Amino acid sequence: TAAEMLLLQVDMLAYADGCNPPSLVIGAGVPAAWRGHRLRVRGLPTRLGPDSWEWDEAAKRMAVSLSGFGCPLRLGPAFPAETRLEVESR
Repeated sequence: TAAEMLLLQVDMLAYADGCNPPSLVIGAGVPAAWRGHRLRVRGLPTRLGPDSWEWDEAAKRMAVSLSGFGCPLRLGPAFPAETRLEVESR
C-alpha cells in the first residue's frame, strides 16, 4: 500500500531498532552511490522522537541532532567505518 511504501522510505533515512535499549540507525537504506553528495534530513519522525542529520562526504562527517531522549546511534552500511560522528541532543 501507499502507507507501507512511505514508511519504508522514512526507515531508509532513520529508524529505531528493536533492541533494549533501542538504537537509532541512521541511513540504513541510503545507497552508497548517494554518499558522494551532501545529504540532509530535517525533523524526521522516529519512535525515539524527531531527528535530523547531515552527511558531509568531504569531511567524512555525520552530524546528528536528536530531539527525543539520548540513545545509542549506528550508521548504515553505506557510510565508512572511519566516519566522524557528531551528536547534539536537544
